[in-house]
Amino acid sequence: MNREARLAAAGLVAIAVFNLLVFPLFPRWFGLDAMPARIPDLWLYYTPDQLRGILAALGPAGRRVWFFSTLWADTIYPIIYGATFSLLLKLAHEKARPRRLPHAVIRLPVAIATADYLENIGGQIANLNWPDPPLWALWLASLATVLKWAMALLTAVALLG
Repeated sequence: MNREARLAAAGLVAIAVFNLLVFPLFPRWFGLDAMPARIPDLWLYYTPDQLRGILAALGPAGRRVWFFSTLWADTIYPIIYGATFSLLLKLAHEKARPRRLPHAVIRLPVAIATADYLENIGGQIANLNWPDPPLWALWLASLATVLKWAMALLTAVALLG
């Protein structure tokens, strides 16, 4: 196994740790048994009004947990999955001779991570301005979420082949 394959494998392990341990345990670290509502990051799509509803359903404690999980864990997580999936696409590209992947596809996970950061920025600006979040922040989070998941689907299609 070459260096890039080892790094990709380590990235997949890190992704599993985040999804199986870090994100699920975050509410407990803040004294909640579970989140009062599903956080916006997990939705495939939501409108600005739905995001307002999600923020209301989270309540003060849930919004606080979501803020700190975004600040700490979801600042690192996009870098990990962006790099990991870019490496996996690069490895698939090298094995796909003669039908190689376009370089833009290999860079797609970096664009997903960027959309994730935009989603987080919009969502947290809305969160921090609760109960009167700016409409532009609600729209930014909403549109970035759709973009993130659409590009994630394209990445999955490219990896599967």
